[in-house]
Amino acid sequence: NKTSIKLVKRETAYASWFQDVKVTIGGTEYVMGSNSELLITDLIEDTEYEAVITYNCVEPDTGNVYQGTETKKIKTLSYELPQITKFEVARSYDTKVILSYAYSDPDNVVVRAYIKINNSQEEELATTQGTKQISNIDLVNNEYKFVLVLQYENGTAYNSEIKSETLQTGHETVPEVKHTITYNLDGGVNSSSNPTEFTEGEEVVLNPATKEGYTFKGWELNGEIVTKISSEVKEDVVLNAVFEKVEEPAKKGCGCKKSAELVITLTSALSLLVLVIRKKH
Repeated sequence: NKTSIKLVKRETAYASWFQDVKVTIGGTEYVMGSNSELLITDLIEDTEYEAVITYNCVEPDTGNVYQGTETKKIKTLSYELPQITKFEVARSYDTKVILSYAYSDPDNVVVRAYIKINNSQEEELATTQGTKQISNIDLVNNEYKFVLVLQYENGTAYNSEIKSETLQTGHETVPEVKHTITYNLDGGVNSSSNPTEFTEGEEVVLNPATKEGYTFKGWELNGEIVTKISSEVKEDVVLNAVFEKVEEPAKKGCGCKKSAELVITLTSALSLLVLVIRKKH
């Protein structure tokens, strides 16, 4: 800023490794330690400084400590940075929202202030504080994100930007969560109407499987026979087809063997009778 400099530790996977950070500017030592940022004040505006940064890098797996030193050129600004001091939803309706905002610009470096809506639409702001009504929106069915943006002159050919945190309002669309269905058919054939996945929160009616010579008894899920997947299920599902073998009815005897024996017996008796008659004659 104009008379101060803020040092911020970058958010990386190794940020926690750096400890005992110290910054020396103009012979004065400032202790950052293991903090994520350090604000150094009481500097002279529009002045370049040489900052010597020392630190210990501690490797967490081994505990080994490595010492490091870096030198950087940093410069205070000739102007005070603008600051966003307020940005909030004042009131919300079905088709419009009123946003309340405020920002400071003591050195008049802001060249444009606007509210960005869903990273596309932009609404200009004419004053440093007040309210802004955003109309013709559908807060009942859609979610909206608003960001306050300040563009300011930084002494170069390109302007810089300061952005607020994102405000969210309206109906938040919950993404669909899908789960898979696995069928263990035990040699049977599944119905072509049975799905292989389902959306969390929806009920799924299951169709029967078929197997020649068997009757389908239902789908087994977690030890229970079910005909549908409940809308309360929030995980992948494994269904086991349960079949029961069809028993063939016992065949009734036709008495053919006894009839054949009777025919043979009668035939033998007649032959014997004919033989006796012939002998008498």
